Amino acid sequence: MAAIALNFSLMVCEHAIELANGLVAALLGDGVDRKRAGDLIAEQARQPGRPAAESADVLIWIIGLAVAMGLILAFIAIVRVALLLFLMIAAPLALLCHALPQTEHIARVWWHTFTGVLGFGCGTSRAHRLLGSEPR
Repeated sequence: MAAIALNFSLMVCEHAIELANGLVAALLGDGVDRKRAGDLIAEQARQPGRPAAESADVLIWIIGLAVAMGLILAFIAIVRVALLLFLMIAAPLALLCHALPQTEHIARVWWHTFTGVLGFGCGTSRAHRLLGSEPR
């Protein structure tokens, strides 16, 4: 059984990644409504009775926060892709560990890590959808 899993490890990884990407696409839907996001930023930047200098400060803080969040998300995406590539490279050896009872725990650790990396994208997209959606 382990030899069969070894030979189909790349196909298993491919289908698992496609499934995770499909779940993320289904959870996010159309993504962020750009017009609504722009209107919210404009509303915060120019409130009636607020001096122009203070509005500029608010806009600078919003832009700085957006840049910082973008850099953090880019770093997380790079680490996630690198970890996923490492797990795909290790897949044949990890699935071969199912052959012996002494190495079964290594295969289980690989499965848990692989599903965790794929589930992380689904979890973050679900959190994004819950936190970023309009109240009904």
